[in-house]
Amino acid sequence: MGVKLNFAFYISNHGYGHAARNIPLIEKLWKDNSNNRIFIKTDSERIAMIKRNLTHCDERLVYCEGYRECGVLFREGCLEVDAERMQREVKKEIASWDLLIEEEKKLLVKDNIDVVVSDVMPWVFRAAKELKIPSVLISNFTWYDHYRLYLGKEYADPYKECYASADKALLYELHVEQMAEYCGQSETVSLVARTGNFHKAEEIRQRYRTPIVFVSVGMSVSLTEEIDVENLPYTFIVTQGVRLKGSNVVSLPDTVINTMDYISASEYVVTKCGWSTVSEILLSGKKCALLAYSDSLEEKALLAKVIARNNGIKISFEDFRDNLGGVLRQLESLDGDYSMYRDDRERIVRVICGMGR
Repeated sequence: MGVKLNFAFYISNHGYGHAARNIPLIEKLWKDNSNNRIFIKTDSERIAMIKRNLTHCDERLVYCEGYRECGVLFREGCLEVDAERMQREVKKEIASWDLLIEEEKKLLVKDNIDVVVSDVMPWVFRAAKELKIPSVLISNFTWYDHYRLYLGKEYADPYKECYASADKALLYELHVEQMAEYCGQSETVSLVARTGNFHKAEEIRQRYRTPIVFVSVGMSVSLTEEIDVENLPYTFIVTQGVRLKGSNVVSLPDTVINTMDYISASEYVVTKCGWSTVSEILLSGKKCALLAYSDSLEEKALLAKVIARNNGIKISFEDFRDNLGGVLRQLESLDGDYSMYRDDRERIVRVICGMGR
């Protein structure tokens, strides 16, 4: 049983990685105490994804739609950041905060929220601070890190001020080091990932005679060029947005929820340089080729450690398109160290609960 606590999770709708890494935290909070209620605040697509992963949970999970943010915007059909469009959207986003904060404060009071958790929605920290509700930022980066690179100080600083309002920051392994400079009280935690199923992973592995390569560029990017892999001696299992061609290509529908089992079943993973997928890769002890698509501090921090520990390599879209066989041969030669990685959900949930007592 335990003390009754109400938590509000604000989850970015930018891609699906933020939702994926909060699922194990939400699930543990739900399991650990039958009194806990968790309000999950994001957009309808992320809510649908979370629901598919948490079908065993009851009405103590309360889903709240309509929460959206700009994130990082890409040009159509490629991995190039669209800074001009992003600037317009960020300007509108900042202008909307005052009204959002006033409306959210009413909801926080109505629902008797004890702890606010955000990954990485910024304005909610201001709402929590004004109501003196403890708040926790959990991430490996913030939008401030991205916007100061692409948009400059004028657009980035309002985000920095919001994140500085958080009472505590839990910084994931592979995080942007500069976060500690503006996030106030902070501590580093390891990784977190959805729980896989060993038996399902083994079933997937047994279906194919050649080594499996799992390929995903994330749902926020769709690649328009088709790449022929017919002559490569692998089975490619790909998510939506990846256009590989050949009889050895298996495309997963976007309704598949157990992508972590496909990662566990694979020999190699080729993916966009996103933290949540990389976390699942590292906790599975797999070698990865990471598509670099920006000069952001987030990407640099992640790549530097993954490469230094021989867990993976950095590749460009041209490498992916023109020399995928060579990329996979490079991965074969890696001998990485995975000993420092652990699933840290228990420690993270302990900190979150401690904020509300």
